[in-house]
Amino acid sequence: MFDGEGFVLGLRRKGFNPQGTRALVVGSGGVGSAIAASLARRGSAP
Repeated sequence: MFDGEGFVLGLRRKGFNPQGTRALVVGSGGVGSAIAASLARRGSAP
């Protein structure tokens, strides 16, 4: 799950808060799934 958490951390460092947003994650491999899970934990919707 470090890939997803790293992605979200990068977003937050650039001033973007994913909470309350919608996200489109293209791909369902390991990294795509980790990013989708991390975004969902932060309050983003599919």
